[in-house]
Amino acid sequence: MVVVYTRNIGGGFYWVARTVAHVLGARVVTNPLKLLRIRIIEGDYVILVGTVFSAITYTSLPILTPSVLYITAEGPFEIGLRKSFINHNRNVKVITPSYYSKMELEGQGVRVDGVIPHGVDPCEIPNIAVNNVAEPRMISVISSTDLYKIMGIAILLKAVSRSEYLRRGVKVLLKVPPALGPFVRRMAFDLGLKHVDIIDAYLDRKSLYKLLAGASVYVHSSLSDAFGLPIIEGMAVGTPAVVLDAPPWNEIVTDDVGFLVRVNKEFIYPSPRYRIRVPDLNYMVRVLEQAVEQGGDKAFRARVKKYALTKFNAHKLYTIFTKLLTQ
Repeated sequence: MVVVYTRNIGGGFYWVARTVAHVLGARVVTNPLKLLRIRIIEGDYVILVGTVFSAITYTSLPILTPSVLYITAEGPFEIGLRKSFINHNRNVKVITPSYYSKMELEGQGVRVDGVIPHGVDPCEIPNIAVNNVAEPRMISVISSTDLYKIMGIAILLKAVSRSEYLRRGVKVLLKVPPALGPFVRRMAFDLGLKHVDIIDAYLDRKSLYKLLAGASVYVHSSLSDAFGLPIIEGMAVGTPAVVLDAPPWNEIVTDDVGFLVRVNKEFIYPSPRYRIRVPDLNYMVRVLEQAVEQGGDKAFRARVKKYALTKFNAHKLYTIFTKLLTQ
């Protein structure tokens, strides 16, 4: 029996864990005490979904059965000697969702055994027909109040304000956490943007997919990531993405199915040590204009959807975990 464990209830890691569990016919556990009982008494195989720090906590206790640590890193985090908990435990295999995360972890001396991208389950995606999107509309979704996500939304709004076409003719829809709603509304007001709609209430997964499907383009505004699951979720309903031309985002999106924005500068945020990439603002304006004009085309959107459901199909990707646990 396989158990999928995560502490990230309701967040991105939770949805990854739930999809892994669904594909493998496993159960999701979010309580660490329950997980401890499973490890010691029941002896089930465990797949941990989370960050390198949750992996360190997990491996600091004896592991009696095979486990997979499906973990991420968004920068050169200071791990120090704690990495030995992972590296010296031969009962675990370490997998990352991107070659970028693999690079960051190996740069800090953490052993990585392979890369399996995050995936989407076609069975969980609403059956929404791919059509032309008549009204120019862009959408961006952020799920947390991390500074690098707030910075990304601010840069997106500033880019929109610099283009008369985007400012006057394109509706911008932002899905943000409730705590950010008033702040983002004020930001849009100060920039003189009148066609910005902000949703800061809870949306279920089906409603979110419908919003994504109704947009010409999805703009991934985060300045730091370990992978970028919302990009794939948008592409899975045919909505092309605008992303920064840097890993991990350009591991997901190519010029054939999306739009890449040149990075102007990169720096390491002091604490925690996230790797921040900042776009070239003028270049971003041009890419957004192009994306909105081209992103609503039915044939293009059909190609985007096929690409996402083929390359990031969870049933093809996550069955590899079974082989890793039983080798």
